[in-house]
Amino acid sequence: MIPNFHYNHNLKLHESNISSLDYRHPSIVSGGFDHTIRLWNIESEQCLTALKRLQLHAECIRFNDKRIERSDKKGIMTVWDLNKAFNSQSDACLVTKGT
Repeated sequence: MIPNFHYNHNLKLHESNISSLDYRHPSIVSGGFDHTIRLWNIESEQCLTALKRLQLHAECIRFNDKRIERSDKKGIMTVWDLNKAFNSQSDACLVTKGT
């Protein structure tokens, strides 16, 4: 069962509309049409990190305590190590796979 969730704040750092998001208290991961993925703390309303330079926006996005996974409309899936992404390490991307 998915609990009812209402978030009444803007994720203002995206430069365009949000295409997908995943929620796991106290965090949200959002993918935008601006080709970025952002990790947010919803209690502080702060963007904790941003993954940029994606070729296409995220059609689907999921995360857990270890990784962020995203896929786009061409079927390309990318997986990042959450801790490395949070610390802005260049080797945060674990795998990119697709057609």
